[in-house]
Amino acid sequence: MNSLVLCVVTLATLSSYVQCHVVIEIGNRTYGLLQKYNKFSIVGLTKPESVKARLDFGPVISTLTVEAFFPQLILQMECEAQGTIVLLPLNAVTPVDFIANNPILTLTIKLEEYDKGDTYFRVIDSNLDVQTEAFRFDFKKLFSNKRLNDEFNSAMNEKGLQIFHIHKPLQAHFAPHFGYLFSSFLEKVPVAALFVE
Repeated sequence: MNSLVLCVVTLATLSSYVQCHVVIEIGNRTYGLLQKYNKFSIVGLTKPESVKARLDFGPVISTLTVEAFFPQLILQMECEAQGTIVLLPLNAVTPVDFIANNPILTLTIKLEEYDKGDTYFRVIDSNLDVQTEAFRFDFKKLFSNKRLNDEFNSAMNEKGLQIFHIHKPLQAHFAPHFGYLFSSFLEKVPVAALFVE
């Protein structure tokens, strides 16, 4: 079993990469809220306290695992909300921060080798898992009434970790973008150059 010594993508490259679009549908309920999230960026991704990378070779498919611990990550985006909260009609576009304290990001990437003079890797699958000690929300202007907006954020933050775990499947939207960045790097660097004696 071989270990990857050099992490193959700098975290600086990842800090503003996200081109994801996430929609949370209303479903079949009469009362509900359609949420669309756009214009993602990540603050804090260039400041990990620790990063571990490991590459395990398989007979056909190899697995790269990157684990990074951060003091804080802030996912900044734009939220478009249309529908109702309880009975209150809502139609708003607002900046929003999702704030994770002491998160651990684990990125697992499946790789296969191919030859173009030298041996290179290509990404064939990627998976992202995020664990965090605390999770907070800051919707800047979801409601025009500042007091109502502040109270809404406060109510959300009381259940921050619970909400984070309920919506954990949404992490799947981000994994392919990390995979794409690794793929862009790996197609330029031969497998042999990824290792340090």
